[in-house]
Amino acid sequence: MKSIKLLLLAILLSTGNYIAAQSSPLSFTINAGGSLSDMRVKGSSTDSKYGFRGGVGLEMNLPNNLFLQTGLDFAMKGANSNSMAVGDINGDGYSPDVYMAEEKVRASYLVLPIKAGYRLNVSRAVRLNFTFGPYLAYGIGGKYKAKEALKMALPGDRELSNGTYTEYSEFEYDTFSSETLKRFDMGLAGSAGVECKRILLNFGYEHGLINYSRGSASSYNSALFLTLGYRIF
Repeated sequence: MKSIKLLLLAILLSTGNYIAAQSSPLSFTINAGGSLSDMRVKGSSTDSKYGFRGGVGLEMNLPNNLFLQTGLDFAMKGANSNSMAVGDINGDGYSPDVYMAEEKVRASYLVLPIKAGYRLNVSRAVRLNFTFGPYLAYGIGGKYKAKEALKMALPGDRELSNGTYTEYSEFEYDTFSSETLKRFDMGLAGSAGVECKRILLNFGYEHGLINYSRGSASSYNSALFLTLGYRIF
C-alpha cells in the first residue's frame, strides 16, 4: 500500500512539473542528434556529409500558443566534391588536358537560432511544434583536404594515350583560414517536431544565404537535422 502511494505521488509530481513547464514564461531544453549537411558549390557536384549536432535551447512562451526560440548548438557540417575540366589547362598550346580535383571539407560551427514558433496541442500530454526564422553561425574548426591531378597532352597526342604527363598534388588546410572558408555564416532555418510530456523529437532544415568561400566558386551551407531532446523546465 505504501509503495502504491509513493508511485501515485511520483506521478502527480511529474504531471505537476510538466503542467508548470507549459505555463512558465521561460523554458530550457537540451538536445542531441545528427545532421546531413551539404555545401552547395557552384559548378561542382557535391556529396552530403553526416555529422553530430547538439545543444541547448531557451524558449519564451507568448499568448495564443506562440513562442520565441533561441539557444546555442554545436553542428558538424561539410561535404565532398568532385570536379573535372578538359581543354588546354596548362596553357602550353597542346590539348586536350584533363584536370581532376577531389575536395573534402569538415567544418564545426556554433549556431545561434532566432526563431518564432507555434504549438498545436494534440492532447494533454502531446503537442506539435513548428518554428521558422534566421540563424547565425560561427566556424570554430575543421579540416579542408584536396587532391588534384593534371593529365597533360604532349605534342601530337590528341587522344591522351601514351604521349601524356600527369602531375599529382595534395593539400590540407584548416577549414577556416585566409585561403579556404570564411567563419561567419547566416541563413534561414525551420523545424517541425512532436513533444510528449518532456521528450522532444525535432526535424529541421537550415539554408545558408552567405557565400562562405574565399575562392572563385560560390558556396553555401545547407543541412537537414534530426534531434532528440528533453525539456528541463
